[in-house]
Amino acid sequence: MEDIHMDDNFSLRIECPICANHGNINIPREKIIHTGKGLSSILIENSCICEHTFIVYVDKNGIMRGAQSPDHKLKFNSMDENYVNQTYEVLNILYDEEIFCKLFRTALLNNEICIITENKSLYNLKDIFGKIFTDKYKEKVIITSMIEYNNEVRKRLLSPEFQNFITVNLDYRTIIQQPYNKSFRKKDFNLEMSILNEIKKNVLNDQILINTLKSKYDDIFDALIEMKDLIEKNVLSSRSKIDAWIQKLLIKNLKLEAEIVYEILRKQFNIIIV
Repeated sequence: MEDIHMDDNFSLRIECPICANHGNINIPREKIIHTGKGLSSILIENSCICEHTFIVYVDKNGIMRGAQSPDHKLKFNSMDENYVNQTYEVLNILYDEEIFCKLFRTALLNNEICIITENKSLYNLKDIFGKIFTDKYKEKVIITSMIEYNNEVRKRLLSPEFQNFITVNLDYRTIIQQPYNKSFRKKDFNLEMSILNEIKKNVLNDQILINTLKSKYDDIFDALIEMKDLIEKNVLSSRSKIDAWIQKLLIKNLKLEAEIVYEILRKQFNIIIV
């Protein structure tokens, strides 16, 4: 596999729709050309061009065609500044449905996550993953710079001990390596999309975000642990009984489809459903 570079970029001239300050940013050319859209939307975070966060629309030639401020802005509690900064970056992941869905699914399946970033404040994201999932899981989260990734981390991830990992460059909102279909289809991530939609409606600050994701993760695993116990007690003794039990989860608004349940049971509890 060749080293990954960010040379083949568009240099976009961006103007803030709020204060009219302008500047240039670089974005991978393929992220614009291969979207299949007439215009691509890009989130410009505060401190990138100015103090404002806004959205720009860019055509396939890398020309800005419009900009607007977000309809909703998320507020933060007064907390430790470093914690707020890293949590704000987690909130920004919510702007990218594909990244959110695939990161959450990867964590559910207890597989490794590699995050590439040059933003040092993001190196504490391991702690956020530990709060949302488990303290043990954060050891499966690798955060690295692009240079470190090309020189060391990439080779390590390709070793036999790592399977089904995902690598994301958060600075460019780009998925570099993944075990999923590269063509993102929401219907393949019903569980994650339901969580994301609820968060977008109800999350008002950083702590609510963490608590909401943690609660959803706990609900999922409480249901799966109950299911594991019933399988081990031979109460759920056939695939049809298991499928019927999964339907009860759907009624409880846990959008756990059979395929996902079987995969989590195999990965987390070493239970194989035939």
